[in-house]
Amino acid sequence: MNSELAAELADEAQLKNAIRELRKLRKESEPLNRAWSDTRVSRLRYEREYAFAVKQLQERENRIMDELRPYLAKIDALEKQVRKLDRKIRKAQSGSKSCLSGRRRIP
Repeated sequence: MNSELAAELADEAQLKNAIRELRKLRKESEPLNRAWSDTRVSRLRYEREYAFAVKQLQERENRIMDELRPYLAKIDALEKQVRKLDRKIRKAQSGSKSCLSGRRRIP
């Protein structure tokens, strides 16, 4: 097995792991994300209708966001890693294809 193929396989494995971790983090953070979103919508509605509830909802929104922030940071980092690995793999694969097609042209 040549080193380029081994590196490409390692990159693909790393990409699969990153995507799996990304899905896991999104799934784990979904209840917090939904709670934060629902709280924000409620706060905005009550802000218009019930000024006294605004402060409590803002505090809850901030608490939930504090819990959600580590997930969002990990998700962002993994999304960047996935994009980078995907570009790297596509570039390597397109390079491999051009090398193969280049060999075919030589009689």
